[in-house]
Amino acid sequence: MKKRTKLHDLLQFPERMFQSIRRPLWSAALVTLLPFGPAFADGDNIRIAIHSMDHFGKAYLTWAPVKAWARLAEPTAADVEVILANDAGSSVLTPTGKRSDGDLAFSATRPAQGETAAAEELRLTLPKKGDPVMFYLAGKFPQPSTKDGDAVIEIRKPDGTLLDRRTAMVRIRKEFKTLMKDERDAFLRALNTFQESSSQANYLRVLAVHNWAARGKDPVRWRFPEYPGAPYRYEDQAHLGPAFIAWHRAFLLQLERDLQKINPAVALPYWPSTQSNAQTMVFTGTGMGATDDSGAVVVPTFADGHPFEDWRMPKADDPTRFEPIQRFAQDPTTSFDPRPDTTILRRSTFNRFAAPIESNPHNFGHNFIGPWMANCRVSPRDPVFWVFHTWFDKMWTEWQHKFGRFTRTERDYSPIGSFDPNGTTPLGHYIDDTMWPWNDVIGAQANELESRPPVRLTGPIPASGVEGIWPGKSATAVPTPGDMVDYLGTQPGNISMGFSYDTVPYGALAPSVPGIAATDEATSAESLATNVVENETEDVIASPGIALDPSETVGTRLRALKELDVLASKEHAAAALQILSDPRADQELRSNALWQLAEANAPETVQMAAETLSGITKNPPRPCTRMMSS
Repeated sequence: MKKRTKLHDLLQFPERMFQSIRRPLWSAALVTLLPFGPAFADGDNIRIAIHSMDHFGKAYLTWAPVKAWARLAEPTAADVEVILANDAGSSVLTPTGKRSDGDLAFSATRPAQGETAAAEELRLTLPKKGDPVMFYLAGKFPQPSTKDGDAVIEIRKPDGTLLDRRTAMVRIRKEFKTLMKDERDAFLRALNTFQESSSQANYLRVLAVHNWAARGKDPVRWRFPEYPGAPYRYEDQAHLGPAFIAWHRAFLLQLERDLQKINPAVALPYWPSTQSNAQTMVFTGTGMGATDDSGAVVVPTFADGHPFEDWRMPKADDPTRFEPIQRFAQDPTTSFDPRPDTTILRRSTFNRFAAPIESNPHNFGHNFIGPWMANCRVSPRDPVFWVFHTWFDKMWTEWQHKFGRFTRTERDYSPIGSFDPNGTTPLGHYIDDTMWPWNDVIGAQANELESRPPVRLTGPIPASGVEGIWPGKSATAVPTPGDMVDYLGTQPGNISMGFSYDTVPYGALAPSVPGIAATDEATSAESLATNVVENETEDVIASPGIALDPSETVGTRLRALKELDVLASKEHAAAALQILSDPRADQELRSNALWQLAEANAPETVQMAAETLSGITKNPPRPCTRMMSS
């Protein structure tokens, strides 16, 4: 029998399979998976399509479930039973000792809300007339792919006879040090290619977005890159507010998709910047660049042939001249005391979780990596920016998983609603506000809180080009902070954004905690008890009484002081102010009290006072500097 072409096979799919597709079938995302290995006579009669394939006919999956179909390409005398399962797997191991190839999970029916496919294999009865049978497919946590097409579905008869194989990729964001060499090099090459493409126009546009977003309330004008100066003051669009973590999620997602246009197998890796370089292996010659420990400003060194060997960016004060990466020759974590991840992840409400991340470790890390990173306006000039910021997004996903924070309630994101002209939170930081630059809204307003930057740079988030991946196959999006919350598509009406993390499963560990509305799913008694204990522990650690108690050791008082939420609690703010005002108090306590207050109120006069006070601190935490980098 003459072997049919893929186009012919596609045209034989029943039209009802594609009710949501309004384009010709040969341009749709639902196409036949490419065979892998030898062809089998019976297997040639079986077709599998996956909802989230790209226009090259490849499937890139995460932990989120997607629709899939199986059918017979030719009618048969009787229905055919098949079993779908993973192949035996590769014997090649990753640096963490896992198998290098991805695994898939199956479900015969749509998984319940907040759940994903979980079965090791799936038995299907394919109708003899060729009608498609729908099932659900997902990456099987925690076994991601390391290369394109290494997640293999074996199609077998009930007696075990192998009919055929189909391939996909479980494309997951991973910790940088766990990447296989080919994975790491693919990411580095894609980022370098994007930076060099179109005479750097694409990457300069990315820099300009972060630059203008971070210019808020700064009257200094300068010429990097070449855009008109800002004749008025406006609030920071991406920092110093609740949208910090949501704005950067959209920023990272757009960059990741730009890289996937270069190499679709690439996902952004992350760097746990609260850990030492000996633990993370980021600052190495084969990684993001090696330095010595002199503490000076140096150009990092790279192994021969490294994609970043010739990384050059325009100078901030003269965009006609180029310079290599500028770093401090030190391990950043040896220069400051990063707030532990466990401390941040213990906090069950958005306000208490998100604000500390921006202060420490985010601001700390920026300021101690190098002069480029210490300047928020130009920080993406250093390629380490991307693995650095992906870590904070990963922390957000860990927190969301732990407490089930995927909805538009105040515990999941705050403030809810739209901009309040009588409030103190700027436009763009409320859950339903559109975010610049994707909204194309510019210009000064009478109320400074409503002013936006003076330039248009990107327009809406482009369509994903893939069915079932946000914002849609052909739909663009003007994102709000609320849009960024349910990145997995766990809630009705939402769809996945197409990324997941290696250690964060789909959905929620504990769908609710004490105090959440009764409409949320109930937790198990064990999960509920765990959350109560954690919240009680948090209250003890964050006690202003301990911070003020002179009978406690300085170390105990300092730990309690660092956990005070001076932004949300007047009592906590008063305790910090009392410590600051006491000339007899330990100098380190006074220093940290000052920075707690500066962090909460963010008045630049207080921050400058903190920097100039002598004898109080060695390495105070600071927001990213806003002065021009040379």
